Amino acid sequence: MQTARAAPSTSSFNLALIALPLAALLGFGAAVALFAMMDALPLPAAATSIPTAAPIAILPTAQPTLIDTPIQALKCRVTNPASADLLVRSAPDEGFAPLGMLSAGAGVQALGRTTTQPVWFAVGFAERRGWIAESAGLLAGDCQALPAIRNPLVPDAPTDPPAHVIAIDRDGAGTFRESISAPGGDPEDLVWVRVINLYTAPPNNFREFTLSLECAGTGGAALRWGIVGSPSLRCGDSMTFPFIYGASDRPLTIQFPPGSPQAFITFALRVEPAAQPA
Repeated sequence: MQTARAAPSTSSFNLALIALPLAALLGFGAAVALFAMMDALPLPAAATSIPTAAPIAILPTAQPTLIDTPIQALKCRVTNPASADLLVRSAPDEGFAPLGMLSAGAGVQALGRTTTQPVWFAVGFAERRGWIAESAGLLAGDCQALPAIRNPLVPDAPTDPPAHVIAIDRDGAGTFRESISAPGGDPEDLVWVRVINLYTAPPNNFREFTLSLECAGTGGAALRWGIVGSPSLRCGDSMTFPFIYGASDRPLTIQFPPGSPQAFITFALRVEPAAQPA
């Protein structure tokens, strides 16, 4: 029976190629010994394969949100009903320079209307925003949804401390001035009126003062002032308060109620001794 012989390994074959030329130099016995030593040496570990980079995930492109009902531009125009050309202003006030003229009978796209008085229409004119006074222009078309637009000439009142104190001598008078605005800016001021130098015994333990409010600006018709929690007084109104030792502070609120139209008011709260009956 024939015995199968294993094929020589690749490493043995390579070592033989190196050792055979040495046999000529060292002799057959020395070459055989060298070959045995080299074949016994451990082979280097197999080279580690380079890892393959993970594939980059390609995200789907975001799609725009679709709506069922298209948004339609306002079909509302401001026309010139007069027989002469109409000035289109650069701001909602007669004192500002005109952008151009709107011919008699012509119209321009309406963009909105102010809530301040007098009312102005904002219009698209010569690729700019122009302004036409309500008293001069006439709306035409579907204008039911014409939006209220901010009057750029009406500022916002800066934010101030949450409460103010005005101290008045029992026989003196004083004035407190501030500003409020709506719907942006500071819509309300809390003012404490304090009468000082009241004594424990009459007649200097009691005084009456009349408080009045003077207003200047735009939109003052919506302003309310008076007792905190239920202000009902308007610009130009007055009220009389008693001040007594131990109860010499009165809080007042001056405000534009929520939902007020655009407004800016500078007010003066005057505190004066009440007139004594004759």
